[in-house]
Amino acid sequence: MIENFTEILIENFVWTLGVFVVATVVATIVGGIMASMAFIAFRPLRGPASVSGGLFQAKPLMNRPEAKLYRMIEHRMPDGYRLLAQVAYAEMVTSKDLQRHFQINARRADMVMVDKGFNVVAVIEYHGAGHWGQNARSAAVARRADRIKRQALEEAGLPLLTIAQNFTAGNIDSKLDQVFGDAPRTELNCWPRSASNWPRPKQNPRPRRRG
Repeated sequence: MIENFTEILIENFVWTLGVFVVATVVATIVGGIMASMAFIAFRPLRGPASVSGGLFQAKPLMNRPEAKLYRMIEHRMPDGYRLLAQVAYAEMVTSKDLQRHFQINARRADMVMVDKGFNVVAVIEYHGAGHWGQNARSAAVARRADRIKRQALEEAGLPLLTIAQNFTAGNIDSKLDQVFGDAPRTELNCWPRSASNWPRPKQNPRPRRRG
């Protein structure tokens, strides 16, 4: 009976020791991983050497077709207006409905026309070569994103100008006519937000365009 009791003690000791060893090894590995992650996340930059070999690189704000379109639009806008690039939708529209807000929050507009008071006059979306992606799935995602943007702008009363890949000067002039029409420059800042209510007084001269 004593021998059986001794065997039971030994077995329990061995089992407990094994559990302790395994737990110690696991804790050491997890602690090492967490310490490494903390070191990488919080290590300070050490001058130009760290910057040049860092994980971030600068890139242009627009690609070449976008930059070409930007210049063409900018030179055709009336005086007193400015063209901004890569503007977050959350900076132009908002919603008390959190679900709707988060649908639009992280999206960006390719270009935004503003007046002297930085009020949005029109939003421009360029559908270039990469807009629809490489397959049907990415095209469906793009269509859904376009629908969300369009609906948000319509509800906010902001005009949306969509420009396709093979744009021309005539295309751009036609798009800008949808915004500025034939109204004199003094009326441009006081038109209602809804495009359907904008006047088109043909007897007045067009705003003078730069370029």
